[in-house]
Amino acid sequence: MIVAAFLRWVETAKTQERARAANALARAYLKSDMAPDERQAAQMAMTYLLDDPAPQVRLALADILAREECAPRALMVSLAEDQPEIASVVILCSPVLSDADLVDIAGRGTVETRALIAARSEVSVGVAAALAEIGDAAELEVLLDNPGARITSFTLRRIAERHGHSERIRALLLDRDDLTSGVRQLLVQFVTEALAGSDLVIGAIGSRRIERIAREAGDSATIALLADVHGDELVRLTEQLRVAGRLTPAFLMHALCAGRTDFFSSAIVAISGLDERRVRSILATGRFH
Repeated sequence: MIVAAFLRWVETAKTQERARAANALARAYLKSDMAPDERQAAQMAMTYLLDDPAPQVRLALADILAREECAPRALMVSLAEDQPEIASVVILCSPVLSDADLVDIAGRGTVETRALIAARSEVSVGVAAALAEIGDAAELEVLLDNPGARITSFTLRRIAERHGHSERIRALLLDRDDLTSGVRQLLVQFVTEALAGSDLVIGAIGSRRIERIAREAGDSATIALLADVHGDELVRLTEQLRVAGRLTPAFLMHALCAGRTDFFSSAIVAISGLDERRVRSILATGRFH
């Protein structure tokens, strides 16, 4: 009865009056001891206000409901896709938005929308993975800067593969303690390519010479990286280098001279297909049998 009267009143009320009423309605829904039918009617009334032409009215709803665990989910999803000043408070704060909701909103949204999702106090593994697949560098910078984001090694690799050309992305990735050697090696390649493609460097040194210098610098960086890689991770990195065509005789000799014997052994296994124990025996004794 009261809600029905409210809807009739809304049709003629001024914008500021409707905004104050929306605020009061949302507070009543959250705080008062409404009967179930009245609560349902209040939710219907708030749903009606989603179509109000004045953003102040919808913002009044968002301000009250954004941080509440009992806020109607469907209402919050709609507000999360409203204009930026309204959507921002909901996307950043609402606890009722599920991972599926956030992924859908990210897929339909703008760069700003995805940046807001990336800045939430907690970002799940699944949401972070979705952002890594569709996000531009700007929102992924926000994600990497967020200590509340749970980002797997696979997602970090996808970010590197898609945006390793970005200097800021490379810096944020390399600053992480959980970055695998394979991703670090991938970033070395991006740095090498950036160096080789620099107009300033090409103008000063020449294109042919810079290609050689960049390649040698990349090799040196990779060999330095190998010092801290062991076990299964070394095997994976070796395979990554093999697939990329990096296991050249010159590179392997450089690695061996630098004392990276475990890597050299792993590389020979990857290239030859021989058993690891046999390769190590050959390297130790110099004999093939």
